[in-house]
Amino acid sequence: MKQTIDTILLDFDGTIFDTAPDLVGALNTILQERSLPPVDLEEFRFMAGAGALYLVQNAFKLYNQNICLKEITNELISNYYARLTLLTKPFPNAIETIKKLKDDGYTLGICTNKPSLATNKILDHFELRRLFNVVVCGDQVENKKPHADHLLYTLQLMNKAIRKAVMVGDTEADVLSAHNAGIPVIITDYGYSPIPCGQLGADLVISDFSELPKSLRMIETKF
Repeated sequence: MKQTIDTILLDFDGTIFDTAPDLVGALNTILQERSLPPVDLEEFRFMAGAGALYLVQNAFKLYNQNICLKEITNELISNYYARLTLLTKPFPNAIETIKKLKDDGYTLGICTNKPSLATNKILDHFELRRLFNVVVCGDQVENKKPHADHLLYTLQLMNKAIRKAVMVGDTEADVLSAHNAGIPVIITDYGYSPIPCGQLGADLVISDFSELPKSLRMIETKF
């Protein structure tokens, strides 16, 4: 039977915003201070969704450098927070489509593993917080994605039903969290997944955020 979707849970990095340039830029600052060559943005952008520690590990592995991971990771985070919106920008058509979905009556929530301080600063910079009913970040939940609890808690805050919700993200964590919660999931193929999107097990894959409204209608006919 056709099920009407009225709630959309949205990932942040790699789905709405291209934040990799600032994160990799913060990493390159650290490398430059140690007289090491910068890493290539296109090579490292697919690591952006895995967090600061993963970026540091892979960057310094290139140069066989022995480092204190915790110390350098904290330095990377500090550098990143100093330049959160220097190069970060929404992906094409993301904001226009989100505004349309909001106007069409959908309930929208951000469900991201990104820390709340960085997430909210970026939203405030682009004056977009008003578009979302709730913003639930990784440091606000006991079990973040890929655990189902992150999605279920977000739906609980919005007082919305699981059966009428869909998750939109870009990585395996988004797919697994949706599957664990029993929610259909749509994946963007322009995000930060190191695994080919067709292998993630999503219900649908989109190449442009503007495809989301049509994809929602397709999801409704499947569930």
